[in-house]
Amino acid sequence: MKPNHFTFLLISIFLVGTMSSLRSQVIWSTDPTKSLTTVFYRFDITGYTTGTSCLDKDAPNPTASTPIDPIYGKHWQINKPANRKRAEFARSNGLILSEGLDCYLGWRWKLTSIPRLNQGLAIFQYKTEDGSAGPDTQNYPFNLSYDGTTVSLNCYGPGYPDWSVGSSITNRLTTVWQKAVSQNEWVSFVFHIKVSRDPTIGFIEFWFNDVQQTLTNSNYKEYQVVLSADKKRAYHKTNDGNQVYFKWGAYGGSACNFDITTDYVDLRAGNTYEDAKPSEVTSSIAKNFMDNNDVSIYPNPASSSFTIDLNSKEMARISIFNMSGQRIYSMVPTSNKFEIPAKDKFQQGIYQVQMIDKLGSFYSQKLIIK
Repeated sequence: MKPNHFTFLLISIFLVGTMSSLRSQVIWSTDPTKSLTTVFYRFDITGYTTGTSCLDKDAPNPTASTPIDPIYGKHWQINKPANRKRAEFARSNGLILSEGLDCYLGWRWKLTSIPRLNQGLAIFQYKTEDGSAGPDTQNYPFNLSYDGTTVSLNCYGPGYPDWSVGSSITNRLTTVWQKAVSQNEWVSFVFHIKVSRDPTIGFIEFWFNDVQQTLTNSNYKEYQVVLSADKKRAYHKTNDGNQVYFKWGAYGGSACNFDITTDYVDLRAGNTYEDAKPSEVTSSIAKNFMDNNDVSIYPNPASSSFTIDLNSKEMARISIFNMSGQRIYSMVPTSNKFEIPAKDKFQQGIYQVQMIDKLGSFYSQKLIIK
């Protein structure tokens, strides 16, 4: 019996679906319920001292923890005390950045510091290491830096024959992107990386808050990347020395004077942008008001005002956050039902209402102000 057109159609759909599932895959993720060394290779807490500003031996050790964020739930957090130069998650356990790898890497991030950060430091490093393959003449092919007001994406060209001969790492730097970001503001990053020792093959592309960014060459002296015609892709050597790997945290001589906390949600890598894009799903510990009828918010969407009905639940605190994770409203309820004016307190947009009852349970619901 010869197969008919319908059979061919079914086979084609099956093959396309199978190929699509193979192309789309999360290849590394950082589940905060697992141990640190399960998802990261190590936690780096020491660094070279700079003058007298970094007193590693006398300062408290940096710490890594997995606290609960009111919007995003359990996540990874690093605290770097003052008088420490470094506190970084180093390397992705299970993801090897070998020559020719084409992958996407994404995460959601925010930083807070005491006192308020006003100097530049590295918050992400694409790091190289020397070894049998020769010196790491780039040190880091690219990184993200932050000075308390602006995040910068920087690329570094090779310093031939090495950094000590006729060049320096700062001379071989070009800043390809910058954006104003407030401290304690959740933002998301996604990289598309082609790993290659050939600068005509290796490249990076970059998304900020789910929007692909236009790249440029700025603040350069001796080195520039090669930009694609649409300036969305920077061709650049992305493999050097013995190996390359990722580092997240706070690092640099200018970090010494600050107590810095960095938070990470949905750190992961995949074969496509959608695989690596940080999720918008809120905390798995949160309950949905409308589903369990414990609490009601109406109208939703709201315009001039909205009502919260606790339905006899005893809440210890009610807080409202914008989608950057900033708390913009907080109260201790004194009744079971009350109205909150929206027109003067909230701009149009999406908010997260978080409630904590007296037993410590979380309740969370999205609120739309129109």
